[in-house]
Amino acid sequence: MAKYRKISEAEVAVGSPITQQLMHALKDNPLSYRENDTTAPQISYKALQSPAEPSAGEVIICQAVGHIDNGALGTSTLITGKCAITIRRKGAYRIRLTVRSGTATFVGSDDGNIDSSTATIGVQRFSGDNSFDPYFLNNNSLGDGNKLSATIDQELDPNDYLLVVPVETDSPMELSIVLTVGVSDTNAIYGVDAIARTTSIP
Repeated sequence: MAKYRKISEAEVAVGSPITQQLMHALKDNPLSYRENDTTAPQISYKALQSPAEPSAGEVIICQAVGHIDNGALGTSTLITGKCAITIRRKGAYRIRLTVRSGTATFVGSDDGNIDSSTATIGVQRFSGDNSFDPYFLNNNSLGDGNKLSATIDQELDPNDYLLVVPVETDSPMELSIVLTVGVSDTNAIYGVDAIARTTSIP
């Protein structure tokens, strides 16, 4: 791996000699970024952003995946750290929620019949003022062994968190969830303007 070496001002001053050490630094420093040398200065994600404000589209710039294995009944479960996204820049984004339910743990009803499990699922925004906005993608109903997909274009601000919130009823249900954010810029770089969260919200 190429190692980064800082080039001093004295080495590039007027009249300074061209040395072997200087030429090695000029060769190795660009390679050190490509080869992920930990001693090289870090490039800010802002340097990779387009000057234009994001507009909603199908170019995926972030994806988060979550899974619930027979969660609690009748309660809202925030899948933070598993299926949440942080927005880094103001703009319009296309938010897509895809959910597939597995085999539920069925329960018996009072009349002796077997009731299947259901769940309602939506996406909320946790904004910088520590408040929840109403659901972007309303509480979509999902039955046992089914799949749903919903999309919405939404204006978002820096440090907004998109959270998937499922509520299970009747009996616990196994859910696999994919949350994506997309823009229209075909030159957009994955993971720059939006990133998947790995920790819970404040």
